[in-house]
Amino acid sequence: MKPSRSAQSKSSVCAASAAPDDALASARRLASSPLVVDQAEADPRIARLPKAPRALAEKLGYAAGLRLMEQFGGRQLTIPGKITSSIGAVLSRALGDEAARVMVELFGPDTIEIPSGALLRSAALKEEIVNHRGSANEAARDLKVSRRYVRMVRDAAKAARRAAALREADGREANRVSAPANCPAVRPSTRC
Repeated sequence: MKPSRSAQSKSSVCAASAAPDDALASARRLASSPLVVDQAEADPRIARLPKAPRALAEKLGYAAGLRLMEQFGGRQLTIPGKITSSIGAVLSRALGDEAARVMVELFGPDTIEIPSGALLRSAALKEEIVNHRGSANEAARDLKVSRRYVRMVRDAAKAARRAAALREADGREANRVSAPANCPAVRPSTRC
């Protein structure tokens, strides 16, 4: 015997209302699973972020922490207790739904200072310039900086790599076993 339509609709409503709880429970199990890699372990740059962006980056990755500083850096940010408020909607629009939910979970309800992260953004831009595979003109166009700045950053990175190679070579020279300074093999005019 088939169940009636009202019984079917009740069971589908119950299944639909249970699904978010099941999804939440499975997400929590997945997060506590040892197979899930901590974002901070996966990306060492996260450790350089200030407190609030670091907390977000530990959950969602380095880019999420940078985006928080990019959108709200240098300001106080009021974090609501629930995402449904108008401030929660602003967070969702600026950072995305998942990042807004994590911000509410970590900091709400409270007001926090978001650092501007100007030095980190500058370092990230320099890293992008150095790693860009195109010419100086292409990198300048893609990253919205001048060609002169691209050349300056790339030249500084090249000089830093050369200096590191020289230091490494000097370290190898210092580690070699050498004769005493007063030995004829080194200075023939003195006695051993």
